[in-house]
Amino acid sequence: MKLLFTLLLISTTSVLVSNLFAQQLKPTDKTALVTFEVKDKNLAPVSNALINIKIPKKSKEIQRMCDKEGLFSMLLPIGEVYLLSIEGGNMEVKFDMPNLGNQSYTVPLSYAPLGEAIEDAGNMVTIQMFVVNDKEEPIEELVTLKNLKTGEIYEGMTNERGLKSFQLTNDAAYTVSFEGAPEYKLFTLDQTANLTQQQKIIFQRHEDWTLYPNYKSGLLNFNFEDLDAYSNEETFTITIQETGEVYTCKTNKEGFGQVLIPLGGSYTFKTPFNSDFPLIQAPKKFFIHDIKHKSLSAKARGVRDAWLEKDRLYRDSITKAWEIEALELKKERQAAFLAGKSSIYGCLAMNETPALIEKDLLKLADHYKTLLEKDPAIFVKHQKLVLAVLNRLKGSWQNKIVVTDITGSMSPYYQQVLIWHALNLIKGGETKYVFFNDGDNHPDGPIGASGGLYHCQGKIEDLNTIIATMQKGTRAGSGGMGPENDIEALLGAVAQRKKGEELILIADGLCKVRDIQLIQKLKIPVRIIICGGAYSRRRAINSQYMRIARKTKGSVHTMEEDITNLGDLVNGGTVKLNGENYEFQDGEFIHRPR
Repeated sequence: MKLLFTLLLISTTSVLVSNLFAQQLKPTDKTALVTFEVKDKNLAPVSNALINIKIPKKSKEIQRMCDKEGLFSMLLPIGEVYLLSIEGGNMEVKFDMPNLGNQSYTVPLSYAPLGEAIEDAGNMVTIQMFVVNDKEEPIEELVTLKNLKTGEIYEGMTNERGLKSFQLTNDAAYTVSFEGAPEYKLFTLDQTANLTQQQKIIFQRHEDWTLYPNYKSGLLNFNFEDLDAYSNEETFTITIQETGEVYTCKTNKEGFGQVLIPLGGSYTFKTPFNSDFPLIQAPKKFFIHDIKHKSLSAKARGVRDAWLEKDRLYRDSITKAWEIEALELKKERQAAFLAGKSSIYGCLAMNETPALIEKDLLKLADHYKTLLEKDPAIFVKHQKLVLAVLNRLKGSWQNKIVVTDITGSMSPYYQQVLIWHALNLIKGGETKYVFFNDGDNHPDGPIGASGGLYHCQGKIEDLNTIIATMQKGTRAGSGGMGPENDIEALLGAVAQRKKGEELILIADGLCKVRDIQLIQKLKIPVRIIICGGAYSRRRAINSQYMRIARKTKGSVHTMEEDITNLGDLVNGGTVKLNGENYEFQDGEFIHRPR
């Protein structure tokens, strides 16, 4: 019977061709020049042997005779599998030709007559290492093989055709290493001896790489770009979901960094400012993942935060002036109230009773009802942001929980919440309220446990209770530093929410969300009324609120805009808010100044 051996094609730098015909042949982009060498068990040439060449895929068979030197050359189509045998012999070779044009190969064929045993050549195997780059072009590289059973090392340089031959013992596993890329690949030889094999390896060297994947670990290449061009240095933290293992990668000045992680697990990553990245399944075999992230560096964020803080202080100075005016106009409080110049916060600060505040609110509500009958756009014209949004969407938000920032900086807005309740424009509707001040007189407390949340609910007849609850919250504290505990307040509202109730956040657009890392816990849409934009000299607001809206499939609302399609944006997409463009990148919205 015939024995079947596998021969993964051998590429050579020179082909020994004795006949004139072979010298005239040249490989093309679709065919390779193949020279067959037929030898007996003593390695002597077998003259005039008839070579059978089968192409199983095409059901085709060719017969050619070698010369007296045991040689024959011909052009064969690339990318095919061939079965080779010698007429009257007992061996068949599987011949797998790479799909590479303009190549020349030598194929050794051993001949033994049928019935004659093949001499045992021991446990040695000839391995032809064929190294190409990612364009399938042969490359010269120093190749190091290690026998994992014995620890023996084999080393050699591939030639200009990417080829290097090694004589190896069988029944062992070997690692393949390149300079700077240890244990790049692993292959195993079985117990079959007297066999010639080829190991084709794709290896692309990069000047800026210090790491390469290996047979145990995959490679993550991070590319970070600071959209404000302050610094491309960023730190990425990678966590393996199954084991909890943590890996860190810091990009260099060019924004490039690398890290090796285990094969086969699931991983996610984050930066110091963004944890909104998906869970990724790592392949069980060799892989390279290129991760590109555009955002803002720590330095860029510091500059932008300073701008936001200046806008907040500017707004707060105006608010303080209003409070002083409210004190000076105490005797004429009613007239000032109706003129829209004083602040409910001022009344609360003066320790007015809820009953007196309720009386003034009802009068003001009647005043606005009269104005609304004449001009439905009166709230927009008077720049009453909260009232404008609540009035515009009153048909959509009948049953709701209104979560309101009542820190001192928000006094121009939360008075409008009380006015809206006093207007009673939604018949039969009932509203729940959560007022928050970022931790009473101990602001900036633990994330998720700062406190300072005040709950109440009711219809128009419960206005006194609502005023008293808000008054209790403002007296207990007016906030600490700029950032507020918005997510904690929203989660407190969710705990009291009934099915069908809208969750509305009246947010300070000039303050950061101190507990943004809790965003993953929000599972229902948040409708966000963003306040403060009118006081920003750059017309920019804290885009974390847009991030909350997108993450929860909610919406963002301004004086005249209702943005409900944030979830449709992909990386690089933009949305306009208050006339300013915001670019979406990996879960964040980044203001792009005009």
